[in-house]
Amino acid sequence: MKFTRDISGSLYFRWNFMSARFLAIFLFSHVCTFSDGGASDAHSDLAMNLDAKADMVIDFDPERKTVDLGITQFDPSDGSRRRVRFGLDDLKFFFDSRKHKNHIVIVFEKVRVPRSEMKLLLDSLKEYFVDRGFQRVTVQQHYATGRSTYLDYNPAVNAAEDSE
Repeated sequence: MKFTRDISGSLYFRWNFMSARFLAIFLFSHVCTFSDGGASDAHSDLAMNLDAKADMVIDFDPERKTVDLGITQFDPSDGSRRRVRFGLDDLKFFFDSRKHKNHIVIVFEKVRVPRSEMKLLLDSLKEYFVDRGFQRVTVQQHYATGRSTYLDYNPAVNAAEDSE
């Protein structure tokens, strides 16, 4: 008799735990918000719109100076797939041979880069992709609550603003 009570008790506990977990996930995803609904949300929405309209979006790792194009390689030792990362020098021909070069968005993850290095990094990325023939270069960074735009180099718009 005691054995039956222990099993039913553990099933009851398991059901309560799962329902509480579901409730917490539901409340967290539908009720909780991390932002104040202010300018940061509008800025993040604008960044996402740039991403949607771009000809190409790439992930860039500023620490290793590598690009992730979404290419995976099969690892036969454990049966998994691993992402292949390339250096910018390795991809010169790839970017030179692209047909659509109106707009590229370069996104990097939540990485701390000192301000002095960030300016050099942004200038080098802009120069690299303008040399490859891209007309507009946008550099963005992911954050926990959205995305921020560091650089939006668009010579047509910048020249029109300077002439006014």
